[in-house]
Amino acid sequence: TYDAALAYHPDSRFQVQASYARHTSPSNYLNAAYSVDEILQGDASYRLTSRLRAGLGVSNSRQNFVGSDLNLATELTKQSVTSFNASLGFNITERMNLALFARHDQRHADLAAYGYAATQVGLTLSQAF
Repeated sequence: TYDAALAYHPDSRFQVQASYARHTSPSNYLNAAYSVDEILQGDASYRLTSRLRAGLGVSNSRQNFVGSDLNLATELTKQSVTSFNASLGFNITERMNLALFARHDQRHADLAAYGYAATQVGLTLSQAF
């Protein structure tokens, strides 16, 4: 298990972050005891005004499933999920934020039934206490 993260703030308005992680996780898939996961992620955000911030991000997660063959069935051995996201946040007050976000996921697996594409769009209102 290991991970690395890098953050760059060239000025007070612009931020860039990148990270990489590799670890094992328990699995609930047939014939897999655990998975070896690799996650690569990058995000950038820019403060447009004192109250408005925009962000973009991309991530790729790859999983290789490992375990003993307990029964003879079609099994999932690897998959990857690539995600793209964008957000626009507005600070209503110092402690309240309204954010619009969009995300697109593309999943590829060695079993065609597990592959999909999905798009989500949402609006959140958050309050800090």
